[in-house]
Amino acid sequence: MSDEGPNIRWMTCVLRGVALASGSLSLFWIVGILADTLLGYDPNPLLLLGFAAVLTGGLAILVFSRQPRTLAIARSTAPSLLLSALVLSAVHSYLAMVPICGIAAYVLVLLLGNPGANDVGMFVVLFAIWFPLWLAPGVGALWAARRISAGWRP
Repeated sequence: MSDEGPNIRWMTCVLRGVALASGSLSLFWIVGILADTLLGYDPNPLLLLGFAAVLTGGLAILVFSRQPRTLAIARSTAPSLLLSALVLSAVHSYLAMVPICGIAAYVLVLLLGNPGANDVGMFVVLFAIWFPLWLAPGVGALWAARRISAGWRP
């Protein structure tokens, strides 16, 4: 397959879009949980989502302007290869993040909550399963870009 500019730009936009959406939604959940836990305040979901999107978008502009090859595909690649790399990387990142998020939730309970409460176990399990669902596509996009750049084949 020849190197086509539009094909490369399209795939770079897909990876960056997945990472931005994943980052915004992850930040939405983290800020919401922390606001509720630390302040006992339940923020307006639309304002919180707007805040997360603006903050994530601003960070992305900064990163992509300083490091233009971040989440960029350097050569033309078949869309099926991009899709398989993205899905495989997202699944791998989800499986890697479940125990990490479970430990982080438990530490959060130890530091900020009541470890003896009845619903601590449920909170830790739900956080370990739920939060990586939002973060995994973004991490998967980073891993997929690296896999494709390294010449990975399924």
